[in-house]
Amino acid sequence: MKKLKTIFFFMFYLIIIVALVILVAENSNFFMTKQSLVFNLKYKSFTIPAIHTGLFILGAFVIGYFFAYVNSLFLRFQTSRTVKLLNARMKVQLDELSSLRKEVEFLHRNPAKKPDVPKKEEKKVEIVVEELKAEPAAEEIKPAVVQG
Repeated sequence: MKKLKTIFFFMFYLIIIVALVILVAENSNFFMTKQSLVFNLKYKSFTIPAIHTGLFILGAFVIGYFFAYVNSLFLRFQTSRTVKLLNARMKVQLDELSSLRKEVEFLHRNPAKKPDVPKKEEKKVEIVVEELKAEPAAEEIKPAVVQG
């Protein structure tokens, strides 16, 4: 699969290069004409000597490639910093995981003795039934009723 991918990219770039060569060969008069550029600023004007139009186009591509490279360079630094941070975090978590695995293995090999569970003692609930005592006034009233 890797070889097929490499061959595909090679063929793709080869087709692009051939297309560019045909473009330049067919339009050689345009690319070979000399032109000069003049930059008129407010206080000063700059004149670039006459060079081939193809060099201007090539220069524009090179400058664009340079800006794209600088932009991707910042992204690479940011990505590499993120990768380093994530690798450090992963290492800490892997160390913690290995220590926890060792602890679990140790506990499997040496199980703790289960404490003897005391037998449940049935608590006898003694219900104390107190004799209902009549009120003293009620006791006095009864004899009075019996006498009378």
